[in-house]
Amino acid sequence: MSLLEEYGISKFESVYLETIRKIRGTSNPPEWLYKHSRKKYGWEDNLCRYWYDRYVGIPVGKFTYGYRFVKSPELHSVGSFCSIGVGQNIVGNGHNIEYVSSYGVFVADEKYMPCTARSIIIGNDVWIGAHSVLRSGVQIGHGAVIGAGSVITKNVAPYTVVVGANRVVKQRFSDDIVEDLLSMEWWNWKNEKIFESMKYWSDVTDFIQRYKHI
Repeated sequence: MSLLEEYGISKFESVYLETIRKIRGTSNPPEWLYKHSRKKYGWEDNLCRYWYDRYVGIPVGKFTYGYRFVKSPELHSVGSFCSIGVGQNIVGNGHNIEYVSSYGVFVADEKYMPCTARSIIIGNDVWIGAHSVLRSGVQIGHGAVIGAGSVITKNVAPYTVVVGANRVVKQRFSDDIVEDLLSMEWWNWKNEKIFESMKYWSDVTDFIQRYKHI
């Protein structure tokens, strides 16, 4: 599937965006594109998400908002239905405290240090509160919640609530429910099915019973 098909935009729109990028001379999307994309495609935001994938190199899932606040070379991808607050900080791991010196300038080479590029993966249905810090290499599991101002240097398990410095508060649902939600992958359903299912989102048990075997 081509990027045009994946994001549901026209050939004319892709040529238009390419022209804008060349004129501007940067991979950063113009501010007005966010509003234009939202106006035409609603919360699915196809134009801006296409831009991020095509020119920034970061695939962003449908209906995700706030991804502009995590744009960084360390970011690999962002899933669908994510809610990302303002002021995110992405921190690369350029220092190794097990070396003679923690000074990272002269040893910041892949030969000596692990590559941090495209190493952060944000799953689907993730909520990241404002002004959090994400360290390179972390993976945020599906359905996870990260409290505002948190410092995340370790992987976050699916459907886990984390605050502060990697402090796990709780798992959102029981192990059985988490297993069901992960196996259902509802965020990959067609939009029509997702919208129809939203009337049952307030009762996760009912939601699972209705859609687990469909």
